Amino acid sequence: SQTEGEYQRVKKAQGMSPVELAQKCGALGENTLAVHLVSARGKDFDILADSGATVGYCPSSQIIYEKLCPIQEFVNREMPIATATDCNASNDQFDLLSELKFAALTMRDRGIDANTGNQVAVDSVTRTPANVLGLKTLGSLEVGKKADLVFVKSDLGNEPLNDIIPHIVYNFGSRSVQHVMVDGKWILWKRDLVELSARSLQADFRKAVSEMNRRIES
Repeated sequence: SQTEGEYQRVKKAQGMSPVELAQKCGALGENTLAVHLVSARGKDFDILADSGATVGYCPSSQIIYEKLCPIQEFVNREMPIATATDCNASNDQFDLLSELKFAALTMRDRGIDANTGNQVAVDSVTRTPANVLGLKTLGSLEVGKKADLVFVKSDLGNEPLNDIIPHIVYNFGSRSVQHVMVDGKWILWKRDLVELSARSLQADFRKAVSEMNRRIES
């Protein structure tokens, strides 16, 4: 159910919605990540909720490409939601913290209580994706889990820090990130990559894009 066109094609060919077809094929379950669901409707919502599937929510991509999915239907049914940026074909940036804020704002726009939406949004980039991907040692700060940490810098513009959840959602963007640790190992320190060169990565990326364009043109 990525687009309205897809919904109509599947409905015409199979006599059912894409979600109903997925259920018929046995593709829905607690380990299912159902991405987009822009054209989900009617019985689809209860089918998805009953299956235990996780909603893959990419609000920027959905709006750029077509329209926002009925996110309120999934939140109201307390379905697990994982937020992501999607790919470069349908989103112009890969800033997950910006997407986190946008996800919370779109939930608020759809009538979801701010406190509920904010907590769902934070869970959607931490606990929920770890759970659906089966990564039991990630997703939360607990004894026995891997030390995957993002350190953000608080400044005068973020004060006062009375309630950390709204501040994470609305105030801290990627520019606030100072350090990143993955499995106890520093990957980013004072906004600089520890073992890699950003300039070298950019050069490799541009080289790869040029090669792809060359192959397409030939």
